[in-house]
Amino acid sequence: MKTCPHCRKTFPELPPVIKNQMVEPNDGDVTLCTRCGEFSIFDEEASGGIRRPNEFEARRLKAIPHLNALRDRWRRLQ
Repeated sequence: MKTCPHCRKTFPELPPVIKNQMVEPNDGDVTLCTRCGEFSIFDEEASGGIRRPNEFEARRLKAIPHLNALRDRWRRLQ
């Protein structure tokens, strides 16, 4: 189970949005919470298995246009 660090929703599985490899999610992969629409980073050592992006990661995510478009589309559907 993974727990969103933003809204605390738990998920049996949470797919990555950005994968470093073509396998199961690894530490450092990015996901989008389907409840609150925030990005999180997979991190096995974090409580709930995912964590909020740090400042560097947050700036990097904001610089990726297709990720922001994905989040904007999700928010419009809500």
